[in-house]
Amino acid sequence: MAASADQVLAFFSDLQNLEGLMPESVSQFEASSERCFFKLGNLGRIGLERCSSGDSNSAVSLRTVDNKPFAVDLKLHLNPISTQETEVGMQVQADMNPFMQMMAAKPLEQFLGHLLKKLAERYAIN
Repeated sequence: MAASADQVLAFFSDLQNLEGLMPESVSQFEASSERCFFKLGNLGRIGLERCSSGDSNSAVSLRTVDNKPFAVDLKLHLNPISTQETEVGMQVQADMNPFMQMMAAKPLEQFLGHLLKKLAERYAIN
């Protein structure tokens, strides 16, 4: 993506910025700098909050608030390629029972894929 790691970190320093990345299937988006809440299809209301990561200069860590509807830890790994280009990878860990996994895995995968796509579009080379 055509952005420095610092630019990506700055973007995620305020979770209100996530509203512009959300797919159309998201409704009732509310946010502060530290937390955001939204309704995602039939998965219900989801809250995400920023949490500290071991290496805050090369990663952004988010987790579900109160583990509802299930525990999810999301980590974006930032790999600077040059001063104005960063490779972004995503690691997701979700704690779901088998029934919830059948119901939620595909919508969650689509949602996270959409976030990455919109983030890349935001910093696309013009």
